[in-house]
Amino acid sequence: MEINPDSIAKLRRFWDKCDLVISTVPRKIWATNGDIFESTKIWALGDSDPDGGLANQDDFTVICDGTSDCNWYRSAKIFGHSTLEWPYTELWLKPPANGAVIVEKPLRCETKNGNDFTHLGRYGAWEKGILTSDVFYQAMEVLANDQIE
Repeated sequence: MEINPDSIAKLRRFWDKCDLVISTVPRKIWATNGDIFESTKIWALGDSDPDGGLANQDDFTVICDGTSDCNWYRSAKIFGHSTLEWPYTELWLKPPANGAVIVEKPLRCETKNGNDFTHLGRYGAWEKGILTSDVFYQAMEVLANDQIE
């Protein structure tokens, strides 16, 4: 996904007036020549029904299962919404379950030109291991450490 250059110019005029800009939108949107994005593909299936739910588990839980007892490896139920994840392999030519789609999960980003703002969240920073619950604390740390006058 790319942003129209005119839109970038308009945003630039706005954020040049700001002391601090925090972005959680997917980092690839701000990509410039020379940026390197590493990722991995997975199959994922989510629900939009907090009452139904795919995952038969308590809310705010994540279950990782590497056994042969199930074909998924991660099941989560957060804010009543469930997701299941399966590894992506060339052997699976069709989704492992009806409605599953291929998702690109960030691993790391190497930026050559940098930006004038702070990128937070897994997709915003394009970094593995950042959870939704981490972003609030990341933002608080940025605000606490920023020397805005």
